[in-house]
Amino acid sequence: MAQWAWMVDWDALDYSMTPPGYHELRTSQARVVLPGMTYFTLWGQDHLEWLQGQVTNDVRLLEERQWLDFCMTKPTGQLLALCRAWKDDDRLIVATAQPEVLRTRVEDSVILEDVVLSNLDDPMVCIQGPGAERQTGAHPSDRTGSGGYELSRSASPVLESASMEALELATLEAGIPLFGTDTTEKSLPPELGTHFSSAYISYTKGCYTGQEVLMRMKARGHTNKTWVGLQSTEPIRARSEVVSGRVVGFVHRAAFSPAFGHIASATLRNDAASEGHVVRVGDIYATVVEMPFLR
Repeated sequence: MAQWAWMVDWDALDYSMTPPGYHELRTSQARVVLPGMTYFTLWGQDHLEWLQGQVTNDVRLLEERQWLDFCMTKPTGQLLALCRAWKDDDRLIVATAQPEVLRTRVEDSVILEDVVLSNLDDPMVCIQGPGAERQTGAHPSDRTGSGGYELSRSASPVLESASMEALELATLEAGIPLFGTDTTEKSLPPELGTHFSSAYISYTKGCYTGQEVLMRMKARGHTNKTWVGLQSTEPIRARSEVVSGRVVGFVHRAAFSPAFGHIASATLRNDAASEGHVVRVGDIYATVVEMPFLR
């Protein structure tokens, strides 16, 4: 994801109501535990060409980018996994919290190609925050909107870990969806909004699993629903219905941000998902914000 955190004066905020480790994520650095994250190496003579036909983004862009985000989808377009890859000499390092999706795809579709997937010998850890100093062998990786890197566990500096609540607040502000929380088994990648799509999807790369459905949605010009933010002066309750004349969607998660007040993520029908639209959640009102909050 792109970094937008520079638009907020983090030193001027009141952190008394924020979860442990959040202050460090926004002003210095902290170790972040990414639930379920598995690190693989992908290599072999055909590994780039094979991966190009499996994922939503253009693997060739890794030659000019620090990292590449992509989705793995069903042939019918539904989201199966979120992944991040780094080029490392003649191999790729691929990180995903849905490891069985990648393992199964390799087992099922690699036939004659020279492609090998294996677990990384020294799993990486994630350091996040504007004060994160890149170490030798580290890979740039922004997971929270304030920058950071991932590097081998054996080379990691000794830092306190930010709480899971701090990570969830930071990712919510940064417009980074949590798989299985902000998504369902029916979610289609373009429904996660233009900010997500620009980071995870290439519409010019050629064929891949699920491409036909995503290209059809692109040609149609819109989805039926969109993942958005909600902002209110009062607490927003997670897993609540969102109403705009009728039920138009549901809240996924909610938190209090020292920069933006009471915020939440929700998936709404497009007739209620435009920036500035006012909706009702229970007995309070909230304003729709296009993700991310950090701009």
